[in-house]
Amino acid sequence: PGPGAAREAGRRRGSGAVIPGGGRPPAGGRPPAGICLAAGASRRMGSPKALLLRGETTWLERAVRLLAEAGCDPVVAVLGARAEEIRAAVPPPPGVRYVENVRWEAGRSGSLKAGIRAAEDAPAWVVLPVDHPRVTREDVRALLSAWRASRPLVVRPVHGGRGGHPVLLDAGLREDLLALGDDEPLRDLLRRRRDQEVRVPCSAGVRADLNRREDLSRGEGGPR
Repeated sequence: PGPGAAREAGRRRGSGAVIPGGGRPPAGGRPPAGICLAAGASRRMGSPKALLLRGETTWLERAVRLLAEAGCDPVVAVLGARAEEIRAAVPPPPGVRYVENVRWEAGRSGSLKAGIRAAEDAPAWVVLPVDHPRVTREDVRALLSAWRASRPLVVRPVHGGRGGHPVLLDAGLREDLLALGDDEPLRDLLRRRRDQEVRVPCSAGVRADLNRREDLSRGEGGPR
């Protein structure tokens, strides 16, 4: 289906329509920001996920470059546990900003809010946890296209009928997002906004949440 069909599907928000994306950005509109969440302690993995490798690239560098190359601007990575170690090992690439959530132990939503505050004027945010290194640029571009088509409040990637990450959040949710408690799951807010969500078919990478060593494939793992 063409861009017109995508826009029509996006307007049917109450159905949680699955669309391929398309359409044009709003006139004069800026691109969504990218937020990489990399503040956790990685206790189950046994070492910082940000410093694990996929090929020759750390998960953190891969995530922020992927967001930038897909079209997000600016791109912010939120660090927390072992932040200085991570900064020293992976200096921010050009155009990428690192911010630190000193209260990272309080919960992931605190890190999300730190990322939003660092790019508060963005029209939307693509939120990518660092432990999803199999997400592709095409996945992120599909979310951006769906958002441009109809400006839903939430764009969620799906694979095999199940949702995954990253999630795109429109700035219309800004106040609700910043009002979340640090330990209040984002999913609770998204559940309340499900009638304003568009779902987009994406690769299997959006479902690959890698938390333990046994989750890793060949070429994924060893810290830098």
